[in-house]
Amino acid sequence: MAKRDEGVASRTAAGFLGGLLGVLLSQTGAALAFPFVDPTNQDTLPTLPTGAPAGTELPAEDVTGLRNQLRLTNPAAPGNPSGWTIIPRLTIQEIFTDNAFQTTSPRRFDAITVISPGIAALADTSHLQLHVDYQPNLTVHAINGSLNVVSQQLNATGLITIVPDLAFVDVRALSGVQSNYGALAGAGTLGAGTAPGTFGVSGQSGSNPRTQVQTSSAGISPYLLSQFKDYGTGKLGVSVDASHYSAINGFVANPFASGGTNSQSLLTTEQIAQFTSGEFFGRFQDAFSADFLQSTSQSQAGAGTTAPNFSSQRDTVTNQISYVINRTFTVELEEDS
Repeated sequence: MAKRDEGVASRTAAGFLGGLLGVLLSQTGAALAFPFVDPTNQDTLPTLPTGAPAGTELPAEDVTGLRNQLRLTNPAAPGNPSGWTIIPRLTIQEIFTDNAFQTTSPRRFDAITVISPGIAALADTSHLQLHVDYQPNLTVHAINGSLNVVSQQLNATGLITIVPDLAFVDVRALSGVQSNYGALAGAGTLGAGTAPGTFGVSGQSGSNPRTQVQTSSAGISPYLLSQFKDYGTGKLGVSVDASHYSAINGFVANPFASGGTNSQSLLTTEQIAQFTSGEFFGRFQDAFSADFLQSTSQSQAGAGTTAPNFSSQRDTVTNQISYVINRTFTVELEEDS
C-alpha cells in the first residue's frame, strides 16, 4: 500500500504455526523420543548409564534418534544419504486497511487474509546442485472480493553436471509480484517467498492487485569448462534468458506469462569463449575473452496495442597479457575491441 495509507497490519502466522507445531509434537512426542523444542524434557535425550566404561557406544536406536534430531534442527546439514532436502511451510497473515483500493478517494475499509503455502527444495548430488523456493499467495478480501488474487513467488538456481570436469548446464528462474510503478526496477522481494512486503505480506507490494505486475525471468546456459594440464583453462558456452512482466488482471497470476496488458518482454542470447594460460608459461599470463550478446524487447500498452520490437547487439573481444615481476608488481597489457 502507498505510504499515504493509514492501514494497520498484524500477523498471526507465528501464533498459528506455533500452536499447530505444539499439537503435532504432543501427539508424536512418544514416537520421536526427543521432543527437542520442550526444555522441560531435556532428560529424555539418550545418555550412557552411570559408570559405563570408556568407549561404550550408544544403542543403535539412540544413535538413529540423535541423527534425526540433528536433521530436524538443521534440515540443510550434511548427512542426508539421498542428497535431497525438502522443507514445506505454511504462513497465514491478517491485514486491516482503510484504503483497500489504494486511491485518494473513496477510501474503502477491508480485512485481508493471506494464505501462503510454500516449499523449499535443496539438492546436492554428484550431478545436480539445486535450490528451489516456491510459494503461491492466496489473498482474500472480506469485503472487496473483486481484489482477490493468487500471485506467485519463485526463486530457483541450479547447476547440472553432464560430464564431470567438462560439460555443465546452468539453469535459473525467478518470479514475483511488485508495484507496476516500479516494473522491472527495485526487485527487492522478487522471488523471495518468505520476504516481507508492505504490511508484512510475503512478496506482495500492496492490497490492490490491480496496481501490481507479475514479473518472471528464466534462463539456461550450457557450457564447456576444461583445464588443459598446465597450459591453461578454457570455457565455451551459450546462454538464453527470457524476462517478462504484465499487469495482474485475473484471479490467478501466471508465473511465466508471455502476454497481457501493460506488459514488456525481453529475450537475450549470448555466446562466450574464454581462455586463460596456466603455469606452463611461467611469469607470463594471457587471458582472452570473446563475448557476443543480442537482445530483443517488446512492449504492449493494452489489448491490440503492440509497440515495435527493439533489438540491440554488443560484441566484445578482450585480450590481456600480464607479466609478474615479483609478488608486488605486475605489468599488464590489455586490448579491447
